[in-house]
Amino acid sequence: MPHEMTLGEVYLPPLLVIAFIAYLVANGVSMMTAKLGGYQWIASPAIFELSLFVLISALLGLVIPIV
Repeated sequence: MPHEMTLGEVYLPPLLVIAFIAYLVANGVSMMTAKLGGYQWIASPAIFELSLFVLISALLGLVIPIV
């Protein structure tokens, strides 16, 4: 179980890696939702994007061990 991940010679905490991956995935899902017209059904897009980021971060946290 890794406590830190390495990128070259730089140590990265797993939570930072999870947040970066979740940000990329959430932006991708948000762009697809906007392109398909899904934002017309969402009352508050900012809260939707934030909750999407939190949900993806939590799911990735189950896959990538934080501690």
